[in-house]
Amino acid sequence: MLHYIHDYRRLDDLRRIAGAENESTLSPAFAGLLEDYGREHQLILAREWPFPGRDGATLRADGVLLDRLRLAHGWWEAKDSKDHLDREIEAKLRKGYSSDNILFEDTVQAVLVQNDQETRWVLLANDAALSALLNQFFAFRPPEVEQFAQAAAQFRRDLPTVLDSLVELITQREAENATFRARLAEFHGLCVRAHFGQGLADEGLDILDPCTGTGTFIVELLGFLRRDRAALARKYAGEIHANEIAILPYYIAGLNIEQTYADILGNWREFSGACFVDTLENWGFEKTYSGAQGDLLRSITDENQQRIREQNARRIPIIIGNPPYNANQQNENDNNKNAVASEADARIKATYLKASNAQKTKLYDPYVRFFRWASDRIGDKGIVGFVTNRSYLDARGFDGFRKVAAQEFQEIWIVDLQSDVRRNPKISGTKHNVFGIQTGVVIGFFIRNPRCEGCEIHYLAVDDFLTAIEKRRFLVVNSLAVLKRQGAFQGILPNEAGDWINQPKNDWGNFLIIADREVKSEKSDYVIFRLFSNDINNARDEWVYADNQQLIKDKIKYLIKHYQMCIQDETSDDGVIKWSEFLKKRLKNGKNEKFSEDRILFYFYRPFTKRLLYFSDLLIDRLGSSKEIFPIFKDNLAISITHLASNKPFATLAISSNADWHLLGDTVILPLNRYLENESKIINITDWSLSRFQEHYTDPTITKLDIFRYVYAVLHDPVYRETYALNLKREFPRIPFYPDFRQWVAWGEQLMALHLGYESVEPWPLRRVELSCSPPRLRGGGAKRRGGLSAATDNHPGANAPSLLEKEGNILSPKPCLKADKTAGRIEIDELTVLHDVPPDAWEYRLGHRSALEWILEEYKERTPRDPTIREKFNTYRFADHKEKVTDLLMRVCRVSVETMQIIAAMRGAQR
Repeated sequence: MLHYIHDYRRLDDLRRIAGAENESTLSPAFAGLLEDYGREHQLILAREWPFPGRDGATLRADGVLLDRLRLAHGWWEAKDSKDHLDREIEAKLRKGYSSDNILFEDTVQAVLVQNDQETRWVLLANDAALSALLNQFFAFRPPEVEQFAQAAAQFRRDLPTVLDSLVELITQREAENATFRARLAEFHGLCVRAHFGQGLADEGLDILDPCTGTGTFIVELLGFLRRDRAALARKYAGEIHANEIAILPYYIAGLNIEQTYADILGNWREFSGACFVDTLENWGFEKTYSGAQGDLLRSITDENQQRIREQNARRIPIIIGNPPYNANQQNENDNNKNAVASEADARIKATYLKASNAQKTKLYDPYVRFFRWASDRIGDKGIVGFVTNRSYLDARGFDGFRKVAAQEFQEIWIVDLQSDVRRNPKISGTKHNVFGIQTGVVIGFFIRNPRCEGCEIHYLAVDDFLTAIEKRRFLVVNSLAVLKRQGAFQGILPNEAGDWINQPKNDWGNFLIIADREVKSEKSDYVIFRLFSNDINNARDEWVYADNQQLIKDKIKYLIKHYQMCIQDETSDDGVIKWSEFLKKRLKNGKNEKFSEDRILFYFYRPFTKRLLYFSDLLIDRLGSSKEIFPIFKDNLAISITHLASNKPFATLAISSNADWHLLGDTVILPLNRYLENESKIINITDWSLSRFQEHYTDPTITKLDIFRYVYAVLHDPVYRETYALNLKREFPRIPFYPDFRQWVAWGEQLMALHLGYESVEPWPLRRVELSCSPPRLRGGGAKRRGGLSAATDNHPGANAPSLLEKEGNILSPKPCLKADKTAGRIEIDELTVLHDVPPDAWEYRLGHRSALEWILEEYKERTPRDPTIREKFNTYRFADHKEKVTDLLMRVCRVSVETMQIIAAMRGAQR
């Protein structure tokens, strides 16, 4: 567990950066260490734990480790390094703190007291000693637990004698009592019913891998059956089936399966269960559900077609495998979309999508199609066992899937291997994921049993921070039966929304809805904002935005000219420009557009980063409602928030012009005003919400602008975000009524002034250091030195920064770095310029997975354009042209970040 201690070293970083010494600043690091260790021991760290002291007063321990029964296993007290630790320990124990197992630490040293005795003292800087102390601390068992363990051990010793007597009694009664024999048979029937009373080796139990690939699952199955050679031969002859549609994997699978069989039984035999078939198009079986069809996929040989017919004629109650997962193509020029599976998609639409209340566009991935197919194929009794993407466990778009699965199956067993890098950026796919990929993985067993009612869902999450090797080892040494006996699985009761895990807070429904589709379509008024919209989705960023006027003119003129040539030639597959499905449709319909400089405007591309955009009905895929919110040359304000479909953490940012769809990951905007067709402007806050606020606060002076600012403040509230984090992933935000309305309005106004005026706030006084350029690292061949600085010098940003390199009279720039060193509190601009003294709080203002400062560093890096035409003709960006602007921007956004975090810190202490 030393990796937990390495994470804890953040404390030393914090002290070094900020000079922090007080308990409230440093204790979270040690608390995180205890929480990490606690998870390994199935213990939860409860902070600020209340308990009665010796004098009857209520005291609060910094932390208490609790088990599932709320039984305390250990106590923790954090002190300042300036405190006298021995005196503090004595004072705490005198007040009534537990002395059974309590850990005291002051950021420098730690003392462990157990059973009224000081048992260990260590310096926290010593990893080995700290690890030993924590192991001793967590190994302690309260007297109640120890007594129970002793009783359980005695019971285990007595159990064989008890069982022998019981077996003897049952045997005697079974021989003498006919009624007892009947009741015993009935009891056995109940036990058998739980798992069908059959094993994989039993006759008549067909098994299918519908997407076998190279046959891995079937090979493992043969290895499992090797203990019963007769059963293996029987099942191999006609009860094991494997489908594959790609010709090369199909042949490799056949070779692997036949070789494994020969290795086990000593003789080669052809595997007749392999079918070259597209499983998702093969609905020739008799379905339990309506809409069956008898057509078979045309096959490449008569023998293969006969195999498919024989497979379809058999009852197959067990379907196992690892269905493919393939995200949508990234570029329309690739022409590489997922193949259409019309019957599977129709079944998905009739079941999962019909039951869903979420956005209904993301459920046609192959693995979902295989789930639907397998659920139909097993009939009225059977098991589907798949290793898949874990998104169906908690993604909002899978609510219908979860609802239907809980209706169609009676038992669901989930082993969640987690490892989703997008959800947990602290892990990596190569190190922590069992497949070495970025997407989370889950093993699911779905059991259909008509003799049972309802659905029992059993869930086990494997520690996300275990490595891939450790996770595989866990799967090897633990069977489902063993894990079940150990109580490792958690029972899940789905809520009405179809949530299985991470269920949101229930009081959410009492708050005001911020936006709703029905209100947008004018079917209702019961929200705060009438109009909301997705931001601009370009689908061809490198073409329609730029950093200077001339470049965007050149690109757009070239783009339109080539598009017009394609109209004449009626083709769009040449790959010269970036195509999309929408642009292809517009080409087919003959839609055209002339270039106009009036369409060039600034928009928010990423947080605190503006670009020039060509605002075009033709060239931009989706404009959303931008013409109602930010018409050209019209003013407005809006609150942008993270879209529900985004996998990024919730974020919000005020904007004053159009913004990119990926501004905050995926983004929705909530405008203060909206423009009608006659260009008149009306406030977008509903009269209904204004009445609710005025009535609740009994204040008729509240305005719609006040509400706009209040909403912006609440969306920054750290307590709100932490408490309702899961709700914010599933619904648009809802807004509570906080006691001090005017204070929250003021905070909202302050935050908007900072975030909208970031380019004009006073720069934070970062210390700029120009490093020596000897020897220089030249950019490009043939450059020669013009001189240089022999020692570091401090300079403030401006146009007079020294020019260090030149070639034939043209000044060359040092290589850009644009790196953040949070620990040292510095930013490397390039090889010669470094900004120092970045306050720790500046890194804490985050929008998604990055801080505001990191967004700027990321967006101004030099990159090779992905589009080949842009790369060849328009690759003119050089960071050196923007160095002074970016340096100035970093200093201003540093102030925005620090002052934003000051306001957020004040919010945390507000009454709610």
